[in-house]
Amino acid sequence: MTAVALINPQQAHSAMSAMFRDTIKPGTMAGHRYRLVLKEETRRDGQNAHFHAIIADIAKQDQLHGKKLDAESWKRLLIDAFKHETRDDPALSSEWEKFGELKLLPALNHAGFVAVGEQSRTFTVRLAAAFIEWLNAYAVERGITLHTPKSWGEAP
Repeated sequence: MTAVALINPQQAHSAMSAMFRDTIKPGTMAGHRYRLVLKEETRRDGQNAHFHAIIADIAKQDQLHGKKLDAESWKRLLIDAFKHETRDDPALSSEWEKFGELKLLPALNHAGFVAVGEQSRTFTVRLAAAFIEWLNAYAVERGITLHTPKSWGEAP
């Protein structure tokens, strides 16, 4: 699979023209079929590393009702709190509409429930940036010391 970031009109035109010339035209002439999927960019790798580093610090230093939780549990709780506080923000409400509502469904093969809904892997760049800002504020409010990883990749 080929993935190409389309950044501006000129670069997008050049990339799409090259893909057509080098792959699509010769392939379809030879009888191959292709599926072209175009979607809005989701969060960047640097943003992902950044907010996971913050969540790891929160998991090491914070507690929920006197109990320590792993980073994955904290991530689910923090995303839920972030959505609750920002879903009516005019700058983010349209981003949240793409997710629908969080649902608590009965488990299929055991007693219990499973939360389905928001996942950070589908955050847009704007939503990921806002989440990082929100996490920083949460950490400050809770007195959590954040550590800067050696590399976050791209700047968030």
